[in-house]
Amino acid sequence: MVNVHNAFINYDLLTHKGLHYLNKIGVAWFFKYWTRIQRVLLDVAKNNPERLAALGLGQMISGIDVEDPTDASFLHSNPMSRFGFLDKMLMGLKAHPLAEVL
Repeated sequence: MVNVHNAFINYDLLTHKGLHYLNKIGVAWFFKYWTRIQRVLLDVAKNNPERLAALGLGQMISGIDVEDPTDASFLHSNPMSRFGFLDKMLMGLKAHPLAEVL
């Protein structure tokens, strides 16, 4: 029962006002999930390292990358990728013709 309680991601818990605003306007996509899944992934790595290794090894050998919760690990993903359109907006600004002049 403790594992279920720890693995449950309660989206009703309040976050910081600024982060809540960024999530509402679409800048910080799924940030609440990303921050809270880290604890679950750490527990899985600590309690079942064989399963975690088998999952990674199976995907590596087969060449088939199946979406799984470990893809949300801070070891595999860039935390800045949680901030949705900012990187795309900056990429668009760099591609603007006036950016080449400046």
